[in-house]
Amino acid sequence: MTLPNPPMLPWHRMGVLAFYSVFFMGAPTLGFTETINIDAASMTSRIGQMERRIMALEAAGLRGGASGGGMAVADMELRLQTIEEEMSTLNGAVERLSRVAQTLAEKMEAQQKDLELRLQDLEGKVRSGVAASAGGDASPASHGEEAAADTPKKTELPKENAVPEGLEAQAIYSKAYGYLTATDYPNAKIWMDAVATRYAENPLADNAFYWLGEIALVQGDAQGAAVAFKKGLTAFPKGQKAAGNMLKMGVALDKLGKKDLAKGMWEKVLKDYPKSGEALKAKEFLAAGKGE
Repeated sequence: MTLPNPPMLPWHRMGVLAFYSVFFMGAPTLGFTETINIDAASMTSRIGQMERRIMALEAAGLRGGASGGGMAVADMELRLQTIEEEMSTLNGAVERLSRVAQTLAEKMEAQQKDLELRLQDLEGKVRSGVAASAGGDASPASHGEEAAADTPKKTELPKENAVPEGLEAQAIYSKAYGYLTATDYPNAKIWMDAVATRYAENPLADNAFYWLGEIALVQGDAQGAAVAFKKGLTAFPKGQKAAGNMLKMGVALDKLGKKDLAKGMWEKVLKDYPKSGEALKAKEFLAAGKGE
């Protein structure tokens, strides 16, 4: 009696090929880091090995025929079960890599937003400096008129003083960040402060303290900035914004005339975070003679 081909073999082979195709379609997305690339190459190799094993089992099923009997079929089914389990494991690994890729993408987006905000602040300062230089020859009376004209403009933006109760940390932070990118600093300060006070142990509070310090610097409140950056360092000494808090606390101290303390903060940035962007900025400050 000739045994037919094991009925499950074609399905398993199609499953492997489909899995193989989907994996490669997603490979560019997973290529964020060298570790992910290494894992992907390893899984690709393992999938190829499983495909070759299935082909070998198919060939064995055809050659074994009647001589193998039921034992041959049972053996092949056992091997297929093993391969199926391996495929399940690989599928879980791919899902984990996808989550890692998504997390990296979100971090890159957050960093881009931070850079855009800093550029906006720098552009605003440059425009303010140009305007001040252009008006340098104005009479005292005209200066007074300009100051009087500017006064109502500062109060035109309505403050949403009450941050609703029951909002999650992420919801409050997103609202605060929206105000921040719109340069609505009064409302941004209110909502960032709500994150820092209501969710003091949430990692978003680390970001909130940093932005509270930045807002204070933009508004010319060096003392308030130093307090905010210090709170961030105290609450999150190893947090995501630790290097930034340390660097900008040095800036605030420098503005307050505490040159030695400012220099010490920048030197600590170089020591604790030597490969960070903040370390490069600290080098620039020290090389420019700030803190002296």
